[in-house]
Amino acid sequence: DLASLPLRQKLNLARLIAFLVSDFGLSLAIFKTVSFSTFDSHSRSFFGILFKKILMSNDDDKVKAIFKRIAGNSDLFNLKEGLNYFLLKEISKTSKDADEKDIIKRKAKIARVAMREAVFSM
Repeated sequence: DLASLPLRQKLNLARLIAFLVSDFGLSLAIFKTVSFSTFDSHSRSFFGILFKKILMSNDDDKVKAIFKRIAGNSDLFNLKEGLNYFLLKEISKTSKDADEKDIIKRKAKIARVAMREAVFSM
């Protein structure tokens, strides 16, 4: 339960998962049971940190590759819809800096398009 973790441990866990996803050690499919539309504040902040780290630490091509890995799997439809919602509505709220917010929005759009690409190319 994320609510019971101290802030430092939440940050470290988010960074670890972001690193493993970015290094292709884990797939975003590990979040297939997560309901991104019904987050409490602890989950929202945890996933905000996680996805901000993934988006900001990787170039555009790598962001595209990370999210494209789940695109073709029809079993992950709910995950893709949840991620699309989160990347569209929530992720830009993780930064107060205008330039960083623009970068996050641009890369979130790349991620959303990548998740749809394989679906439409089939």
